[in-house]
Amino acid sequence: MKIKKHVLSIIGKKMEQFGFGFKESYSCNDVSYFTRKTGIDEQMIIVQKSKFNDSLMLQFQGRDFIDAGDLVPEEKYRIPRRQRIKTASEFWENANKIIKAHEAHGFTKNTFGVPYADEDDLKAILHEFAEIIELYGIPELERLAAQPKVYPAADLYRRLFDNYKALAAEFENESGLKVGKIVREDTPALFGLINKKILEMENASYDETAEKLLSSAAFLGEEMRARFGGEWVFNDDVKKAYIVNMQSTIAQYSPLVSLMSSWEQTKTIGTVGMEFLDMTKI
Repeated sequence: MKIKKHVLSIIGKKMEQFGFGFKESYSCNDVSYFTRKTGIDEQMIIVQKSKFNDSLMLQFQGRDFIDAGDLVPEEKYRIPRRQRIKTASEFWENANKIIKAHEAHGFTKNTFGVPYADEDDLKAILHEFAEIIELYGIPELERLAAQPKVYPAADLYRRLFDNYKALAAEFENESGLKVGKIVREDTPALFGLINKKILEMENASYDETAEKLLSSAAFLGEEMRARFGGEWVFNDDVKKAYIVNMQSTIAQYSPLVSLMSSWEQTKTIGTVGMEFLDMTKI
C-alpha cells in the first residue's frame, strides 16, 4: 500500500495552506515529514507508520516534541494517549501497566498509533489527522514558537554529531556503565551522575552547561540507539543533531536538547528536571 501517496493527497495539500512543505530528503513510504521555518526554528509535522504493524502515528516537532495523543480530547479521536514517564524507576515499574492500558483500548503491545484494516480505513485516519493538525497541532507549535528559548550553540551540536562515539566512551569511563548493558539496577547511578552534573552547573552559562553535558548526551543517544535502533543525523537547517529512524514511538530524539531542558528547570523551579527520560517512552 502506497501510504505516502495518500498522505500527500490528504494532508499535503492542507499543509500548504499553513506554509508547510513536504521534506523529501527526510521521508520514505513509511514516514512523511512536513516542515516550515519560523524565524530560527524549523517546525515539523510527522506522519509515521508503525514498524511493527499497520498503524499510523502523528507527531509534531518544534520547540518541543509533541505526540498528537497529548493534545486531543480522548473522547473525540481514536488516537491513543501515552502516559508520560517522569522518573527512571517509574519507567521500569509501570511499563507493563502502560502496555495493559493501551490493550484496554484495543491496541496491541506494539501498537501506539491508530490501527487501520484496509486502504479506506487508512484514508479515514489521515482525514482525522488533517483535522487534528489544523485544530490542535499547528496552534500548539505556534504557541511554543512564541516563547523565548535559547538553544545550544551550533558548534556544540556539530561536535556531538561528529564525536558521539568518543564522547559516549568518555561517559562510560567516567561512570563505569556500558552502552547497551543498562539494566534497572543501573539507573540510579546513571541518572544520579547526570543530575549531579546538572546541579553543579546551576549558575553556569548555557554554553558552559551544554559543553559539560556533551558526553552525557552522547551516552544517552547511544543507549537510545542500542534499544531502538536509528542513526544520528545533523540537520543543517537548524544546526542540531538528532537520532532518527528508531523502532519506537518517537520519530526523532535530541538528547542534548532534553538534558538542557532539565538544566533549565533548575533555574525555574529549583529542582532537576527529568524530561530527558522521554527516551524511555515505550
